Amino acid sequence: MHEMSILSNVIDVVLKYAQGNNVREVVSVTLVVGELRDVMDKLMESCFRFLCRNTIVKDATLHMEKVPLKAQRNQCRLVFPADIKRPETLVCPDCGNKQLRIHSSKEFLIKSIEIA
Repeated sequence: MHEMSILSNVIDVVLKYAQGNNVREVVSVTLVVGELRDVMDKLMESCFRFLCRNTIVKDATLHMEKVPLKAQRNQCRLVFPADIKRPETLVCPDCGNKQLRIHSSKEFLIKSIEIA
């Protein structure tokens, strides 16, 4: 259950931001989460609620923007959607080569903190 440790760090950042800016209440937190981060939305929400209790973030809403997996061909640099669960999508659609790198889907960042 890595969601708890991930969100613990997020809440720490949010609270430091709030304290440094004399914020009385945090309304929402928006995260950008890559598909390969393999987090469960419901568990993220539960951990968020638990960690925010008794803080100025306690009534905040957690929003998560998911970033789908995209691969990039090493030679031609073509970027295309891929699905780790479907190996046939892990091939360059232009040349059929399998020498790829992950272009997106490892992201995890705080996009915004809405305050009152």
